[in-house]
Amino acid sequence: MLDSARIVGAPDTEYQPDAAALEEEALERARAQVAARWASTLSIDGDEIRLVHGSDLYPDGPHPEEADIVLEVGALHGELKAWPRRQTTVPLGPTLPAERSEFVRLRVSRSEKGLS
Repeated sequence: MLDSARIVGAPDTEYQPDAAALEEEALERARAQVAARWASTLSIDGDEIRLVHGSDLYPDGPHPEEADIVLEVGALHGELKAWPRRQTTVPLGPTLPAERSEFVRLRVSRSEKGLS
């Protein structure tokens, strides 16, 4: 067996993950942070729906730590809207009574990549 073995050289450089893998990890981390900080409720005023965040641990909202990652929210049948940082209420717009739901859509994104 020793005679059939061959010597393998050690790599000169250390492994560097590619940018796409690092971006996916950052977005997944941001998604997990939003999920852990989520303390929002839907409120309806007439035909307008809004999300109101109320948390003593995260009073500025459920946003991820990285400032360049955008948090977008929307009603199940509505458009996604950016949720500004340090804002506890975000209006989601009018929704028909037949399309109202307690489900909301969330998306964290940076540049063209995002997770919903």
